[in-house]
Amino acid sequence: MNRIQASFFGVMFAFSALACDPATGERSQTVDADWNGKRLASWEVDSSEPKVIHVPNGFKLGVLIQDATTEKYSELKKLAWPYVPELVSIVLYDMGSSLPRELTMTWGGANSIQGYGSEGGADRVEELGNPGLVLHLMKPVCFDES
Repeated sequence: MNRIQASFFGVMFAFSALACDPATGERSQTVDADWNGKRLASWEVDSSEPKVIHVPNGFKLGVLIQDATTEKYSELKKLAWPYVPELVSIVLYDMGSSLPRELTMTWGGANSIQGYGSEGGADRVEELGNPGLVLHLMKPVCFDES
C-alpha cells in the first residue's frame, strides 16, 4: 500500500466514524470526489439536493445520491440476483444554467468507486473531460464492541 492509498483509507476511516452512530445503528452515506488524484469535495449525503462541485475544467457539476428504492431491489431479485448489494442512485447534473440538466443516472454500490469522464467509467460524461471525476462512496456498518 503506498502513502496515497494509506492516507485515503485513514481519512475515509475517520470520516466514516462520523457517519456511523453505534448507539442507534444509524448510518450515513459519505462521498469523496476526486479529479486526477486531488480531492475536490467530501460530504455526508443529503439526498434532497445535489452537491455542487466546481470541476477544474470550469464545469459546474451537481451530484445527487439517493438510496435505492424497494422497487429497484425487487427488480434485481426478479433478474435472479441471489444477493443484491446495498445500492444508491447517482445522478449528475449540469448546474451551469438556471435549470439544471441531467447528464446521467447510474446505480452503484453504497460502498464503491464510480468514475465519470469523456472516456467512460460508470458512464461517459463528455462535459467532465479527461481524466474525469471519481466518486468514492462509503456507507459504514455500525457495531457496538460491547
